[in-house]
Amino acid sequence: MLGALWSDAIFPGQAPADHRLIRIILGGAHDPSILDLTTDELHKLSIKESHTVMKMNGQPVFRCHFRHPRGIAQYNVGHLKKLEVIEGLERDLPGLFFTGASYRGVSVNGCIKDAVRIRDRFLEQWGAK
Repeated sequence: MLGALWSDAIFPGQAPADHRLIRIILGGAHDPSILDLTTDELHKLSIKESHTVMKMNGQPVFRCHFRHPRGIAQYNVGHLKKLEVIEGLERDLPGLFFTGASYRGVSVNGCIKDAVRIRDRFLEQWGAK
């Protein structure tokens, strides 16, 4: 399991009041063979991982599976070194900024957090506090 999104907590109303809508992300660059599993095998694996990782009990009342061979970005070994180089460029070349899912977080929340960092750096550099 790469992660789980509690979608009804992010977007209220997506699940009945006494239920949760959870999107489970499996596979990724380090386990691409997961795409070869049948829908039933994916379902069983999702349940097993949910029980193991999140201590969830019970069975879902609704399920839907999507297969995305390149669905979520994952950083490779050496990514932190690349960020160090990028941060050096940002320091040495005022006005140059790098942001987005390619750098410091693939989620929307990660991108927003980094956009705030960029905003703060911009205001600091250009004196528009």
